[in-house]
Amino acid sequence: MDLAPDFHVLSSTRYDPSLLSLPWNTAANDGEPSPFLLLRYHSDRLNYAAQVHGWIVSLAYSDLVSACEDAVRKALSESSHGNLSLKLRILLSRNGTVTASAAPAGRPLPNGDPSLLSAFKSFPEHFLSSPTYSKLLQPPFLSVILDTAPTSPSLFTHTKTTHRPMYNAARDRAGLPPLPTDVYADVLLYTPTGEIMETSIRNIAFLRRSPPQWITPRAEVGCLPGVMRRWLLDQGKIVEAAESELMHDGIVNGEFVMTFNGVEGCRFGRISHSMAASAAMDASEVGPHSVPMDNAYYPDQHHPTLYFDDGNVVLSARTQDGSFQYFRVHHSVLCRHSPVLADMFALPPLRASGSRDMLEETYDGVLHVQMQDTAEDLASFLGVLYDPLGTAYKRFNPNTPVLVEGTLKLATKYECDAIRTRIVENLEADWPQTLAQWDARRSECILLRSEHAQQFTGKINGLYLDDRLPEPASAIRVATDYNLPSILPAAFYQLALLSTDADWDEYRANPGKHLRFGARTARWRLLDKRDLMRLVHGAEGARGAHTRHRHRHLWQTLPTRDQGVREGTDGVLEVLPGERTHLHGRPARHPLRLLTA
Repeated sequence: MDLAPDFHVLSSTRYDPSLLSLPWNTAANDGEPSPFLLLRYHSDRLNYAAQVHGWIVSLAYSDLVSACEDAVRKALSESSHGNLSLKLRILLSRNGTVTASAAPAGRPLPNGDPSLLSAFKSFPEHFLSSPTYSKLLQPPFLSVILDTAPTSPSLFTHTKTTHRPMYNAARDRAGLPPLPTDVYADVLLYTPTGEIMETSIRNIAFLRRSPPQWITPRAEVGCLPGVMRRWLLDQGKIVEAAESELMHDGIVNGEFVMTFNGVEGCRFGRISHSMAASAAMDASEVGPHSVPMDNAYYPDQHHPTLYFDDGNVVLSARTQDGSFQYFRVHHSVLCRHSPVLADMFALPPLRASGSRDMLEETYDGVLHVQMQDTAEDLASFLGVLYDPLGTAYKRFNPNTPVLVEGTLKLATKYECDAIRTRIVENLEADWPQTLAQWDARRSECILLRSEHAQQFTGKINGLYLDDRLPEPASAIRVATDYNLPSILPAAFYQLALLSTDADWDEYRANPGKHLRFGARTARWRLLDKRDLMRLVHGAEGARGAHTRHRHRHLWQTLPTRDQGVREGTDGVLEVLPGERTHLHGRPARHPLRLLTA
């Protein structure tokens, strides 16, 4: 069975005095505090590996502890740092001899807890601009380079030993130097059937499913059942993948992953398809913005309505002029509405150096988190959290898309589904989804136009007709940016009825010339090239259809009032499938003509 008779069974653990205060590490050590990370799990793994390799040895836990303590004493005696964190390399030989050696562990644990990042169930890019959380996430992230060739699973991938030619070959293909190395990168292996296995020295998990879960490759693919992996599975912090759930062709370049082993605990990494791509991502990594880190107090920069005296967290964000604005709000309100923010606050805040009680970053006596969002968007978003009725915008208000844009952006980003749904419903109410709805709206528009025509100034209650009807360009911009296809057909058709000279801002600069007489306008400046091309294609399609209809028989088919419209693949408005009605005695009109406002 032994392919390499001179190999040793191997395990690596961490010595760190901060582990003595972690209840979960104590529980995993049969209730006894230990400065070694999951040492009893390492003992189990060493004995299991010896057994499956056919060795007749049994390692006593006391012998393992003694070997580790001897290695730590030797390393600390040779170091000027008395509180050094160490990586221990433990070797078990065929004859049952156990030895350990120690070296500096490298990067510190996130807030002193190797399990901390496993509580994070959202993509960390949301929080990289926060000084508080960027320190916890510890960028730059591990570069995880997808291997270019498969690795066949074997007993030597299922157990950790000094026989590592398959891992060395994978690292060589990825352009990584041999271990040990200071290069913060690893290679991701996969089987000949395409299933993901592990990296060369770390287990891995991907954020998948709904609701999001950390998914780790199943043991059947031949990956190493690492000690940190075992603990995370036992605690339900990760789950094993189903067969073929994690395939190498489904791994996305640049996506975040979580890696873990018995020395580093849990860390975040990013997928890269090559060392060159990894270097490019590192070079483009944006660090946290500067933020006042002292205990200064800026009451003039507090938001006038969203700074609550009993709030237990302060959020700060930059305004358009570059200054900071502060919002003192409630942790429970944020977490109730947003699973992303709940995950963010699940991470314990950093403590000040040398203190177990004082937070490293505070403002006005509470936790301070700088957000990467603009202060204007954050104010709009928080306003809706504290006043849900604020999303009930007035019907037909042409400013609704502009007013909801900031809230919709953050509701989408922070996965506030209920808030997003309310905003979408408000927008959809202004833009008909069926021909029957359009006819009803058209009747309202005719009535409004007649009312305004009777006024000498063209105003009713200080508003022109254009101020009382939906504006299509801003609706198209929001619908395109935030994936709301349901309102695009009606909005594009309304826009097609307007002249490009009818500009929202220009007409309001001289309202008596056009708006007084019922002119309709659009915020044309909000549209991009793609929007304008779709508009042109739709108009051309409408003209072509009208020409074709002129040569058809009077017996024509038209969409019924129960049918709707949709945007075709080329941007042209199309009639949704449904029954058609024959019209007698009059030429048929193109479906777009039924959508006249």
